[in-house]
Amino acid sequence: MISRSWSIKLSLLLIIAVILGLIAQASVNRIPTRADSPEITGIDLPVVVSAKHSNPKMDSALSQLIDAASQGKALPFAQQSGINLESNKVRVILESKPDKLQEAILAIQANGGDFEISYNNLIQARFPISALNDIASSPYVNFVNKPNAPIASETTIESMELINASAWNTAGYNGTGISIGVLDVGFKNYSTLLGTDLPSSIADTWWSPTIGYNEFEHGTACAEVIHDIAPNASLYFATCYTLVEWGNAIDWLISKEVDIISCSLTWLNGGPGDCTGTICDAVSAAADDGILWVNSA
Repeated sequence: MISRSWSIKLSLLLIIAVILGLIAQASVNRIPTRADSPEITGIDLPVVVSAKHSNPKMDSALSQLIDAASQGKALPFAQQSGINLESNKVRVILESKPDKLQEAILAIQANGGDFEISYNNLIQARFPISALNDIASSPYVNFVNKPNAPIASETTIESMELINASAWNTAGYNGTGISIGVLDVGFKNYSTLLGTDLPSSIADTWWSPTIGYNEFEHGTACAEVIHDIAPNASLYFATCYTLVEWGNAIDWLISKEVDIISCSLTWLNGGPGDCTGTICDAVSAAADDGILWVNSA
């Protein structure tokens, strides 16, 4: 039997537990006031844009950019949304109507846009923010999207020992008579490695009109790995930063009749996921031309 003193103690513990529970619940449900919260400094809060503008033929981020511009928030919104904005012009990818590529290009110029490059029915151009709605409304344009950039996969230079490449080189497999295209986002400072970690010269190059070649060094590292494994192979360098540039870079490598294309890039949301779309179609075009495509996984 529990003594009276223990009964009182248990009762008190239960009461305390209930009170603490009620206090905790009240603190969760109560709306905090400004005095409750410490001052927050040094944090860049996201730019919130009221959604007023909507165009069914335009990427939602671009529609929001138009609204941001009307509120004087174009630059911070562009930066947080991954939109390339320079001199109040934004780079976009337009999908033209079937067989209306030239008409769409003329519409770009008529609406103050700067045509950069095209691939199949896709057009890369730069526009003033104020002209985005006009070009999206063109009867020759299906859709206006922001560019989808690739992601560079990690590389390692310590490759020879891992795959026992030296044994293959000793057996005569060293890339003699083979041409390899390296497709990447950049080959920063590659010229400083010519004759040492890279061949004495690169056979030819094709650079992205968006970023050129000297912004990222990922491609340089990939090329070093390839040169270690196949030191006698001829190397061709190409860069891309949009789907339109991707297609043009591959077409250029096909025209150079390379034997292999090495690509250590990954695309997110770049197609329907069923081995069709611009990305897969361009790779298939290379394979159909007899090129061995090697992609990082």
